[in-house]
Amino acid sequence: MDKENNSTEISDNTITQENKLNSLPIKNNCLQLAVALTSHCNLNCYMCSRRYNKSKNKHMSDEVFEKVLKIIPYAKTLSLRASGEPLMTRNLVNKLKQIKSVNPDIDINLTTNGIAFLRGYRYMYNVLKLIDNLFLSINGIRSYEKIMIPAKWKKIKKVLKMFHVIQHNLPAKFNSLLGIVVMRKNFRDIPNIIELARKYNFHQVSIKPMWIHDKSLLNESIYHDEKLYQKVLGKIKIAKLKAKKYHIKIHDLVSIKAKVNNRKNRIICREPWQSLVVKADGKALLCCTRNTLIGDLSSQTFEEIWYGKESDNYRKGMLTNKYYKECLKCNKIFPEIKDSYIKIKYDTGL
Repeated sequence: MDKENNSTEISDNTITQENKLNSLPIKNNCLQLAVALTSHCNLNCYMCSRRYNKSKNKHMSDEVFEKVLKIIPYAKTLSLRASGEPLMTRNLVNKLKQIKSVNPDIDINLTTNGIAFLRGYRYMYNVLKLIDNLFLSINGIRSYEKIMIPAKWKKIKKVLKMFHVIQHNLPAKFNSLLGIVVMRKNFRDIPNIIELARKYNFHQVSIKPMWIHDKSLLNESIYHDEKLYQKVLGKIKIAKLKAKKYHIKIHDLVSIKAKVNNRKNRIICREPWQSLVVKADGKALLCCTRNTLIGDLSSQTFEEIWYGKESDNYRKGMLTNKYYKECLKCNKIFPEIKDSYIKIKYDTGL
């Protein structure tokens, strides 16, 4: 295969020059794949969609997982994340080994609340040695127990200590990240997360806004109270100064101005060409931001979904700026519209 066909980037020119959107082939190692191996969770976090949508919990069936394995060669990255807790997946270590056997070069990201690592050092090591990036959702320090219900701070602190011991036995390329979803309850903890990352040797910190899954969360939204939003920006400024001092990379996904300034190209979002989300029940979506349902792996093949009518409609909408269905409400396309962060009645499952 020549160098051009090995490319993992899809350029705007490549997209716009295609006369037929469905003729754009999916290439090996270019797909950004997100998979929920289970929708079960051991917590009931304050801001999580699971708390409000009351969807039925299930593990991904063997039949759907086999279809996911057939997609793995196309994937550059694989994100294992919630609305379930990935560490509650049945035979998780074996599934990770299967994924790596199909595509040894795939970059695996695991998003977790971390509590299940209390099974022991061996379990933690067996999982971490098979992934490339650990995203630990901490979501607060003083506010931790108010958000990560019913987890206790002393337990997650033990997990952090376990990781601090084990990380020295992990490959040099292994990357670790602490995450906080910002709301009224926890914004004062933003600078403290940087201190926590330094103490336990996490390389990066992610600061994200909270999705609004229920009317009761509106009061917690940093985008629906301008005074609160300005206070949050002040805490982020302090956090960035600390992060620079400690050589910790910080991902600010809160600042609306920064998001709008990033809108340089006509094609704002490339996810319809390079992203796929698979829920535990087999439902397939084009992204994890909105409910962009394009098919069902329990009854369709990957090719039928990827080259199907719904996928095509989303791509056409992105090309023409006549956005299709969920794209009309997306905060990635319209970050300056505060209500684009409201997901009441909408559940992506991830």
